[in-house]
Amino acid sequence: MGNALDDQAIRLVAQVRRASSEHRVDPQSGLLRGQNFPKPNKVVYMGDIAKAVLTCLDLPETPKFIELPEFNEQKWKLVTRSGDIEVTITSRPYWFFGLLTSGYLNILEFKGDFSMCSRIIFDIISVLPQPPWEMSHIRSYDSFARNHSLPSFDENAKNWKRFESHASEELSEAIEHILTKIRQRKDIPREENEFIEGEISFARKSLMDRNAPAVERALSRIEAMMISAQFETQKMEPMDAESETIYLDEVPYVDYSKDITISEE
Repeated sequence: MGNALDDQAIRLVAQVRRASSEHRVDPQSGLLRGQNFPKPNKVVYMGDIAKAVLTCLDLPETPKFIELPEFNEQKWKLVTRSGDIEVTITSRPYWFFGLLTSGYLNILEFKGDFSMCSRIIFDIISVLPQPPWEMSHIRSYDSFARNHSLPSFDENAKNWKRFESHASEELSEAIEHILTKIRQRKDIPREENEFIEGEISFARKSLMDRNAPAVERALSRIEAMMISAQFETQKMEPMDAESETIYLDEVPYVDYSKDITISEE
């Protein structure tokens, strides 16, 4: 059963802390390009938040700017897709006319499956050195939020934490699910049992560190070991000879000779 928020836009706001001019925009296509793009282009300042989002998406499409940077190279809007997930990032100044990087924020909008979006949000929080909801200028943010129909500072922080918690719970459930499968097996060899215990411990520690890929890799190693062990067990099991025996009196006999007609020339 899907979540009630599936297919609805999830909107979060993040504080930009660092930005650089190493990206360009192709004004003809609106696509994001590298700084060595040879054709006519515009400079765009991509901050740490936008880079983290793109890093956490699985094989995203090349971002397309639906609002090109002009004189203010840190004011822009882009959209990209990763499978069934659509992500829009809007960069806006909210303090001191945007003269400093700390005066910028990114508005993130996610559309798609609730669990998949939660996982992306979880990964974004994990790769950033500090929580993205911690604003450098809280009073200015709340004023900006009221004028642009955005959540307040407190509400925005709760929203980030809610999606982080949802993804964390799903990863924890994945660990418990594989433990249930293990308990259903009988006579697990000591070597396999020690391997499983080590990987489960590693998965739990990785979850505490918000390292979701490490959790999934540990669980995948357990799954692969279990499949391999089950295959080896099946190869070693003796075949039931009696069940494979075919008795002659059970073979149906059909006489086709009566149906053969020999023509006379």
